Amino acid sequence: MTLRRKLVLLFLLACGQIWSQPSISLLANWDYKRKIDGIERIHKVISSSGGDLIAVGEVISAKYDDMDGLFIVLDAMSGAPKAWKRIGGAGDQAINDVVQNLDGTFTAIGSTRREGRPKVGWITKLDILGELIDLKELSLKESQLQRLAINEQGDMMMAGVQHLSKKVSVPILFAMDQSLETNRIISDGTLPSSVQSIAASPQGFMLLGNTSIKDRVHPGQIWCRLVDMQGNNTGLDELHFGDKGQFEASGIAATSDDGWIITGTAIASKQGKSDMLLIKINGAGEKIWEKTYGGAAPDISIDAIELSIGGFALLGHTWSHMPIARFSNIQLVITDVQGNQLDDDIIPIRNAQGDQYGFSLCESPASRDIVVVGNDMADKQRKNTFLSSISYFSQDLTTLPNEEEETFGASAEGLLKISPSSFFDANQNHVLEQSERGYVEVKLSNESSNAQRDVIVNVTSDAELSYWKKVYLGNLGANETKKIRVPVVAFDKPQKGNYTLQLGIHANGKFITSGTAQLATNQPNPADLIVNRYHFTPGDKPAPGQPIMLKVEITNNGGATSDALMADFELPAGVEAQASQRIQLPALAPHEKHTLSFGFTYREDFEHEHIRVALTTNSTKDVVGIKRTFDLKISDKSQTQRALVSNVSENTAHEIFWVSHDVDEFRAVEVSKSNVDLKVIAVSSDPLSKQNFAVMINGRRSQGQKLDEAQLKPAKASSSGRMQHSYTNTVRLSEGINEVQIVYYAADGKTIIGKSTPVSFHYIPKDKPNLYVLSIGVAHDDLAHTVSDAQDFANMYAKLRDDRGRGFKKVEVIQLLSEAETSENNIKKAFINLSKDRRIKDNDLVVVFLSSHGKVIDRDRYVLLPSDYDPRYESLSTIDFNEDILKQLRMVDGNKLVFIDACHSGSAGSRSFSDDAASQVMNDLIKATSGMEIFASCSDKEYSYEDESWGNGAFTKAIIEAFNNTEVEIEGRKTSADIYAIKNGQKTAGADGVITIEELKAFVQSRVPYLVKHTKNKPQHPTNKSTDLLPEEMGIYMVSK
Repeated sequence: MTLRRKLVLLFLLACGQIWSQPSISLLANWDYKRKIDGIERIHKVISSSGGDLIAVGEVISAKYDDMDGLFIVLDAMSGAPKAWKRIGGAGDQAINDVVQNLDGTFTAIGSTRREGRPKVGWITKLDILGELIDLKELSLKESQLQRLAINEQGDMMMAGVQHLSKKVSVPILFAMDQSLETNRIISDGTLPSSVQSIAASPQGFMLLGNTSIKDRVHPGQIWCRLVDMQGNNTGLDELHFGDKGQFEASGIAATSDDGWIITGTAIASKQGKSDMLLIKINGAGEKIWEKTYGGAAPDISIDAIELSIGGFALLGHTWSHMPIARFSNIQLVITDVQGNQLDDDIIPIRNAQGDQYGFSLCESPASRDIVVVGNDMADKQRKNTFLSSISYFSQDLTTLPNEEEETFGASAEGLLKISPSSFFDANQNHVLEQSERGYVEVKLSNESSNAQRDVIVNVTSDAELSYWKKVYLGNLGANETKKIRVPVVAFDKPQKGNYTLQLGIHANGKFITSGTAQLATNQPNPADLIVNRYHFTPGDKPAPGQPIMLKVEITNNGGATSDALMADFELPAGVEAQASQRIQLPALAPHEKHTLSFGFTYREDFEHEHIRVALTTNSTKDVVGIKRTFDLKISDKSQTQRALVSNVSENTAHEIFWVSHDVDEFRAVEVSKSNVDLKVIAVSSDPLSKQNFAVMINGRRSQGQKLDEAQLKPAKASSSGRMQHSYTNTVRLSEGINEVQIVYYAADGKTIIGKSTPVSFHYIPKDKPNLYVLSIGVAHDDLAHTVSDAQDFANMYAKLRDDRGRGFKKVEVIQLLSEAETSENNIKKAFINLSKDRRIKDNDLVVVFLSSHGKVIDRDRYVLLPSDYDPRYESLSTIDFNEDILKQLRMVDGNKLVFIDACHSGSAGSRSFSDDAASQVMNDLIKATSGMEIFASCSDKEYSYEDESWGNGAFTKAIIEAFNNTEVEIEGRKTSADIYAIKNGQKTAGADGVITIEELKAFVQSRVPYLVKHTKNKPQHPTNKSTDLLPEEMGIYMVSK
């Protein structure tokens, strides 16, 4: 079984010829390009949990004579710099080590020497873009900080030296929390020597160093000491390894089994050569094994890490790569979990003039790649003279022993558990304030018996806060728990009191589970009006005409003062208000209450058991309105009526019973059509006349729809000798409550001698759909019509606002056209707002139009380019078509129609923009999308074209022609879009003034290829993704009359 692995090698200078064993195949994928024409040296590289690589060191350019600290952020997959920052000012500064803090910032240490002042240790706190947050200088003269480690609690230990004289130096050790409050612990002879490396572990901080050859007790040995934040030993005696002068340590790292690995150099004094050294110790400080690696010449190890998949990687340099090597080359060694060597490789730096040293390595956060840093040490005259480059390689390795493939990758659905969240902020008051940083934390537990590889957390929210969109956890072992920390920053004032982050957990390349994390701010929540309580007076069976008072207590449960609103009370037919049915609800402070009082009476002919009163308030931008109903019981008429219906007296002159509606169960009937068919059975001793029947609606006589709507079938004699008559009629209802009763008049036409039980028909017409349009056009230098396309498209739909309500009840059009409106942030916000718009109902139509450049990044991500697109930071300055658009639209109710024109033939200064793969990836995403209708401007491996003669892109021009029902020529024939009409439910040839999906598709898919072929002599064939949710006959535009 072969394991595919990648090694990412960061080293100084671009890489030339690769010297390697036959079993290893290295391929350079990207090179880090220096920012300046000068000198860069990288001392340390780490991976951030946000998916980036962080490299630190120092820099000198021809423009400056002094040296500055260097902070670089690299995209782990492409090697593209996301940030490159000089840290420092006048004088010389250097950064030796860096760690990621819990809140997503970084602490970097080194030294600074201001002009005319001694060198001192230097501590900086930086954000993910290298912006300086805080800086502290030590008061110890001629000091520098060299090594740094951080534990799970965010506490840090840092070590360095202070030079008391040219020949005398003492170690210094500091403990520090994330506020950069330092505590000097040791600066005298308590430590055996200066600290070469520090590793944080659950037990404490393990310090590593080398004793002096003159040490009387442990001469020339490796020493380790486990200390707490006060510098005290914690449970382990000081450890020593090697005979006198045998070993020299350079690095230590904690391992997943709560032990450590030590790396350095094993020196064979008689032969005068050295080998790379790796020692494994357990949590009790016991040595498990030690291994050496090397050739005939000296080999030195500087750094080592445990690999997430098992085994270890060592980095250093060697003179064994050639029979007689004048200069060293960087060397990388891979071992299994027992330290047995699997592979090694030499990494020469092209154009290097001297020794090449390995400095630091880590695993990539976005993969299992190994990232390596090295430097050319050529210039001995000026130690800070160097050149650098960072390169990326990949290679195949054999399977690591002791790794059982089946222990990885098994399904973890239902077995990855997310704990409740906690929030931590800078001032520790547990609420996020403006300009403050913090992080939400949840625990992720793997309750399966299999380790889960490549655990990634996708973070989404509608919060306007800044937060990390991804968190990389690496592997999660069986029964292991890790903490997910999502950094959050409030650059501006928070808009509400609470926010929720959605966490999507992926492992083994698959979605596993999801959860949420909450955080609070120091701002109030929006106003939240609720009905706290209500009561009627009198409360039970009031008499007709008796005044009834309804009191409704409204409470503001939110954290902000509400707007003043209007409260409307709605009453059924037969119930009358004693005063206005509209009452003002004043603005309410948080937790303030207000009582609305509304009086009414009901008439004697009101025959329902209950009076239902509806309360509705309007909504504002900041306040969601109230909708409630309140029922008051006034009688037990249903029981009485049932007794009457089941015991009809033979002596009763006329009785009328419902057939079309069951009064026992449906005294109140909701209907969605205005025309209602009614049917009753009338029982009498004498024949009845149709002309004497009447339908009463809300107490008024209705004549039905037409004069011949009413029908009275010939009477049938019952067993009791009485006559049964079947009477039917059709009536038109008004919106709202319609109390319907069928009566029979005496011959005088005035006296009612028979009547049915009243039935309350609540006519709720199926709403005409509302129309919501979002049209976005991003300006680009090489495209002339993206903005005009979006504007013209939006204007077509805006015409429907004044079309006398034909087709749509309301039309709302939003255009994003200017440079500010089409920024990455504003476009993403527009789709988030659309997904959260509670006004959009199932039968509404949502139309989205997008015109911009599109391209593929990270191999399979199709993105759109906003106005603030920066090619240096592609992942931070693009709109992900799937994540930011399609996924947000899936959360929108209603019928969704999307037009996208983003495979333009322009280049925007980059060949990759015209890559025909972009249209293919876009169409693949569209094909995999359900729940919406999508029109794309071109097919796979095609481009979209525009021309000045059209005044638009071909795609938009055809759409506008369709909406205008313009007659155009296509291949010698005249045609237009509106070619079908619906009559009696059947599709027939002819225009009906409505453009359907079917008609638009047919027109655009024939018109665009014709335009482009005859003007550009190029192919362009729009595509359409149909879903079952949107039928082809659905109207999407009304042609102007």
